[in-house]
Amino acid sequence: LVTQVSFFESLRNRIGEVDPSVEVSLGQTNDSEISQEVSEALSESALQAVDNSLKHAGRNSKKRVSLQSDGEGLKIVVSDNGKGFRPSKIPKDRLGIQLSIISRVKSVGGRVFIRSEPGKGTDIVLEWTPID
Repeated sequence: LVTQVSFFESLRNRIGEVDPSVEVSLGQTNDSEISQEVSEALSESALQAVDNSLKHAGRNSKKRVSLQSDGEGLKIVVSDNGKGFRPSKIPKDRLGIQLSIISRVKSVGGRVFIRSEPGKGTDIVLEWTPID
């Protein structure tokens, strides 16, 4: 088990290693614990979303990651003001978002929301709440 605080610190450090220009903000957090499985699924999904943003948003776009807790649950938002895309237009054989982000988060009981439009940037929202 890891605490939310240590999970967010670790994720912030890993994002900084990937690209120091990505702005990471740490919102409200607490010491409640999450399993290693949840920690890995959320961090790998968030890092994939950051990688996608770095590859596709455009060199001059601003990239941000918001890490926050709402009590027991976690919310990670990876956003940019880049090129954007139509989520409905992703070819079915492009498995990056589907497998690397959505399936990983769903495998630990979380949810993913993708908001994007051409020319308006992208927000990838990862949410996880423990199931009692």
